[in-house]
This record gives sequence, structure tokens and C-alpha cells, in this order.
Amino acid sequence: MAAVPLDDDVHFGIAVSGDGRRVYIANLYLSTVSILDTQTNAAIGSPISMDEFPIDVVVSPDSSRVYVTMGGDGRIAVFKAADPHSVSTITLRAG
Repeated sequence: MAAVPLDDDVHFGIAVSGDGRRVYIANLYLSTVSILDTQTNAAIGSPISMDEFPIDVVVSPDSSRVYVTMGGDGRIAVFKAADPHSVSTITLRAG
């Protein structure tokens, strides 16, 4: 089995797309998310920049969106799986 290409970092959150074709990995201190193709074990594109430390990753049931919790300020980053470098954020506030 080939080695999976990841940066030397702490990898907290890991999620697999519903179809099993992609793996999303939170690179904590680099503040990025890497995407791997499960068929080739190769990275897909460059890591996606996050504003803060990405802690956990969840993929929507239809695999169309990826949600990343940030460790610094209570925000969630969201991006479309088909357009991963266009990231938006949701700010969580106590009610």
C-alpha cells in the first residue's frame, strides 16, 4: 500500500465522504484541510486554508458539503466538495 501524502502536523478530524471516494483531514496547526482520493491515495489539489485551527470534519450525507469546526472562536467553515477553495463561515452564538 502506498503512503498517504500529508504534512507533518497534528491531524484531529478525519471524515470520509458518503460515497467513500474522498477523505477530508483537518491539519490542526497548519490551519488547513487536506483532501485525499481513496482510489489513488493521492492528495487532491492543495490543502484548503482555514481561518483558525480546524478541529473536526463532517461531510453532509449527500457528500456535497464539508463542515469544519474551528478551535479558536466558535465558527464552522463550510465548503462545497466540488469547489473546496471557496470557504464560507458560520458563527455560533450562545442563545
